[in-house]
Amino acid sequence: PDKVVEIDVLLEKARRYAAAGRIDDVEHLQNKKVYTYDGVTEHHEGYATKKTREFFERFGADVLANFSTPGGHGWPQATGINPCGDPGSWWMGAWFSGSPWAVENCGYDGPGAMLQHFYGPLNPPADAVVRSSVRLFDQ
Repeated sequence: PDKVVEIDVLLEKARRYAAAGRIDDVEHLQNKKVYTYDGVTEHHEGYATKKTREFFERFGADVLANFSTPGGHGWPQATGINPCGDPGSWWMGAWFSGSPWAVENCGYDGPGAMLQHFYGPLNPPADAVVRSSVRLFDQ
């Protein structure tokens, strides 16, 4: 599987696109904060996300990664709506953990870890998710 995503090819292509003015200069990635998360299960090891981490690290980004939480396809939180690693279901044309609110109770505050990595110390999180404030949108 290491040949599925060839980082050296992607790095070179990014450099060429930057040189041609098709994307911003990749030098701007140096020391930029990047967060990657991929829930790990016995059937999924986060291969593509690990390659994403490597891509940004090779450009000098400051990457925080989590590949140890057994979450599913959702946001891992210390107090989420769905069980951590819920296998999910297809709903309204998209894959969701157990309910349409892809917030999993994994004992790990993924959004908090990401925001703290980007901005430094944070205020304490809310006591609970306010379901009426969560909105579905088409990605």
